[in-house]
Amino acid sequence: MNMYRKFIAYFLLFITLIISGNTMASFFNTSLNAEEFQSRISGKEKESILSNIEIADFILQVDKINDITFKNSKWTNINASKKIFENIRFEDCELTNVNFRNITLINVIFSNCKLKNVVMNDAVLRGVSFIDSKLVSTDPNIDNNYLELDIDKVLFKNSELTNIGFYKSKGVFVFDEAKLNDVSGQSLKAGSALFFNRVDGFDLDFSRSNLSTLEVKSSTIKNSKANGCTIGKLLFDQSDLDFPISDGIKFDSVNSKNTGNVVIAGTPTKKTYISGCPKSTRILMVGGDKFGAINIQNCNPSEIILFESIGDYISIENVTVSVLDFRLSTIEHLKLNNVHIRNKLYYDSTTVKKLEATNISFGENMKHRHKDANIEIKADK
Repeated sequence: MNMYRKFIAYFLLFITLIISGNTMASFFNTSLNAEEFQSRISGKEKESILSNIEIADFILQVDKINDITFKNSKWTNINASKKIFENIRFEDCELTNVNFRNITLINVIFSNCKLKNVVMNDAVLRGVSFIDSKLVSTDPNIDNNYLELDIDKVLFKNSELTNIGFYKSKGVFVFDEAKLNDVSGQSLKAGSALFFNRVDGFDLDFSRSNLSTLEVKSSTIKNSKANGCTIGKLLFDQSDLDFPISDGIKFDSVNSKNTGNVVIAGTPTKKTYISGCPKSTRILMVGGDKFGAINIQNCNPSEIILFESIGDYISIENVTVSVLDFRLSTIEHLKLNNVHIRNKLYYDSTTVKKLEATNISFGENMKHRHKDANIEIKADK
């Protein structure tokens, strides 16, 4: 009877380990030293799949690791600096305090992995993806842990990034269904691009970057900034933003569709198109902006402000707005069509060479100031 009870007890323990998954994996993990690990990833005994292993506290001896899948494995305090990883897949792995400085990653996938305090400064990434993974830095002594990366294109799919810094990197960053908290990409180099799709972001900073494209689709990004940038194509679509993109060097084009809060301040912009903005939207282009063409259509914003702006063409059509303010501006051609201004209309000291104003209406007791302007905007009777 005692043997039977022992058998039942061991059987229940076995079942519990299977159910727990991670506990089961840890139970069967094999710890390898540097020599054992090297023999299994290189030479005659090289394996294509390494599962349930643990390595810790050593420097990788081989210069290149290639054509291997690591499954359910743990790397802790490993120094892989200046190594080459090619055609590598990490599945269900944990990498903690790993030194990937100056590493080269070619066709490397991290799937359902956790990277904690991994440092990848000055690394080269070609064809790298993070899928269903978590990247986090908790070490206060590590700042910008992904500093000066050289990337072709890196994908973060359904992944979480916390306290991660890409300072002075160059490449195309794609964040798809990602959660980002305290992520910095300041001073990204020319040739870089940022794509956010279905992203939940908080405390992001991509200031002083030189981007061919900044694209934000179906995303919510709060408490963030992208000041002092050069951007070729800027696209907002179906998103909720609360941050300024201000004091930029120049933007070639801005296209905002159905997005709340479009704040482009102090930046010369060639083409701007804003449509379908929600009622609470603030549209600000403030502080001496030089522009080519601005088109605002089918919007109900709270404010449209182009204070001290200089440019060629502004068209505002099918818009209801509380405050319209373009004081101290110089505009070659101003077109207003089907515009209702509820509370304030200011264009003091403004010069407009050509004005087209049709279907204009004012709210009751609207404040209307146009001292020293060469035009007067009148409501249609």
